[in-house]
Amino acid sequence: MSARCVAVGAGGFGGKVEGLSEYDVRRPLTRTGTNLLGLVKHLTLSEARYFGLIFDRPYPEPIPSFDDPGFQNRDSLWVGEGESRADIIDAYNRACRHADATATRRCTRRSAL
Repeated sequence: MSARCVAVGAGGFGGKVEGLSEYDVRRPLTRTGTNLLGLVKHLTLSEARYFGLIFDRPYPEPIPSFDDPGFQNRDSLWVGEGESRADIIDAYNRACRHADATATRRCTRRSAL
């Protein structure tokens, strides 16, 4: 399980935006404005939030919460011009590394029992 997320970040979903033009990764693909980088951004929040909550290992960086005033989940599905592709991909890879470390730690504990 631990290699799953890093593999996705390096060559899977995160890798799908490599080689695409800025136009292609940022252009809206749905009526809601979802774009490819937005999907990577959304997966970043999902990985960070899910593994932190489920395995009681909070993500070390601030991430928006569903309880935050003004938080709209739809805002994580698109990337505006002020957000760089490199920053979005880097954040995704950090979230995946954290999720992998969490899963590895969890699996190691279970096998030790």
